[in-house]
Amino acid sequence: MNGMTETKSRRQTERVEITKSRIDALAIPPGEDRAFLRDSKLQGFGVCKYASGKTVFTFGQRIDGKPVRKVIGEYGPMTVQAAREAVSKMALEVDTGKDPFEKSNRLKKEPTFDEFSHLYLERHARPHKISAPKDEYHLGRYFDPLKGKKLSKITRQDVSVLHLSIGEKNGHYIANRCLALLRKMFNLAIEWGVLPESHVNPATRIKAFREEKRDRFLSSSEIERFFEAVREEPDPVWRGFFLLLVFTGVRKNELLSARWNDFNFEERTWRIPQTKSGRPHVLPLTAPVLHLLAQLPSKDKSEWLFPSFGKSGHREEPKRPWNQIREKAKTPDVRIHDLRRTLGSWMAVQGFSLNLIGRVLNHSQIATTAIYARLSTDPQREALETVQGKMIEAAGEDFNKPKMTLAQ
Repeated sequence: MNGMTETKSRRQTERVEITKSRIDALAIPPGEDRAFLRDSKLQGFGVCKYASGKTVFTFGQRIDGKPVRKVIGEYGPMTVQAAREAVSKMALEVDTGKDPFEKSNRLKKEPTFDEFSHLYLERHARPHKISAPKDEYHLGRYFDPLKGKKLSKITRQDVSVLHLSIGEKNGHYIANRCLALLRKMFNLAIEWGVLPESHVNPATRIKAFREEKRDRFLSSSEIERFFEAVREEPDPVWRGFFLLLVFTGVRKNELLSARWNDFNFEERTWRIPQTKSGRPHVLPLTAPVLHLLAQLPSKDKSEWLFPSFGKSGHREEPKRPWNQIREKAKTPDVRIHDLRRTLGSWMAVQGFSLNLIGRVLNHSQIATTAIYARLSTDPQREALETVQGKMIEAAGEDFNKPKMTLAQ
């Protein structure tokens, strides 16, 4: 209770072991606007129920000889056990001479969601995530309903409504990525002390949309149209970018953030220092890839393969040229990430092992690579023809000139 003072309600204060049943049964005395319980076991632990129906946990102590009492959480979102543990920690801080209200006071200065978004990008995403540009893009596009709200005022209902709205307008995949991003941000807000440890993450216990595994890749006819569309792209930098994507199978952001000093042209390798799997990846360079790299305008002129004047120093989002390329190639449903799948799929069709495909694409789990096992139909066709031939042979048919017909 911010600024709660000792009033005549103190005369009705009981000292009992605070439990859920005690709180639920707590009644406000006639003529009073609140009722208060003090815990009989833990010094300073209290509960206050208001006439409005709101019930809060409190912690009270004498600081510099003056009685001070603060709200530490609301009953319901915060459990009795969590409140008891929080008070125990605060009491320990008092005993060791620390200010127990330092963290709770931060709530008065807590940032709005958009202010914390900038903190998240600067302190976590950009230093630690190769997908930081994607986080920044999502935060700028999909989270308008939360901007301007204090972090502690964002509820699970707010997050659930936003998740459903994004799912309807932009698809289930994007909605689920935004939900995961929110969950991470609130976890960090609690970890960094921006929100108290007792705060319940509002992005938890929300069911994600079901996602279908994509196995879209460019077929023989489509890849011919893709190369033709890339050749018509007016920017030579983007031309090189998309061709390198399909030839190397790396992720979009891995290529966008590539530096020239990560390439060893003597050994013909590219060491990608930061990948989604969390480990560096060494990719061998083939003759077509070396040919494309040699033609990039940034060669011997920039730190980056794809430099720009933006904050990161490199190009960030190829959405415009990609939309033009896939429109010209008549493949409107193909996403940039499908170029990565295209390399894996063509390797599978050519009979290369899943283990080798996984190594090329830097998969951390074989299950991720297993999707390519079903893309090569040649072994399946060969097996079916063998079995069908045995059946026809057993029936006394000539396999090459079967007499069997559906005609009566």
